[in-house]
Amino acid sequence: MQSRLLAVALTALITLAACSRESAEQTGQAMEEPPPTSSPADEPALTSTPQPSDTGEVSVDDIDRWQRGMDAELKATQEAAAKLAQAKDENEKLEALHAATELGTIDAGAQAAGVDRDRYRRIRNHLSNAVSQLSPIEMEMDVSQMPAEMVEQMKQARAAGVSQLEGQLPADVLEALKTRAAELRQQDKSLVAERLKVAMSAR
Repeated sequence: MQSRLLAVALTALITLAACSRESAEQTGQAMEEPPPTSSPADEPALTSTPQPSDTGEVSVDDIDRWQRGMDAELKATQEAAAKLAQAKDENEKLEALHAATELGTIDAGAQAAGVDRDRYRRIRNHLSNAVSQLSPIEMEMDVSQMPAEMVEQMKQARAAGVSQLEGQLPADVLEALKTRAAELRQQDKSLVAERLKVAMSAR
């Protein structure tokens, strides 16, 4: 049972680490090669039903929905941490660990957002990716000791990522996100950090 617990904790750690590295990896990749020029052939195939793309369904109102959802997910994660601290056996620890994962908190987030879990997952994925590109690069890493030329290259790579967002998100959503990106990114990072703290406490 102990090995199962460690396996779950390790999986959670790997997932969280992947989330926190995503923005940095995207920046690094963009620095190594120019962003690809999109063409009709590169776009994913659309269904015959005349409806917006999955990303295009995101609206300005969804920004507030996501923020309410993150608040609820943070609360659920903190409750899971309390249950983990009070767990009496391995099964209770496993349940608490699961409750702190994205899968374990998604229903709480969806309920607070006022949408079903599939739509909340889309909102969360699209907006989380967007604010990771729109927020200041200083929020992702300490650039104070880096050469100025490297910092500038990284900022250019971030700008390229923002340009890609212009073709992925409705203009009004992107404009609204620009003014709130730092706040939302910090909230998103805090939620990830709380999940990581729960996973680390189970080691």
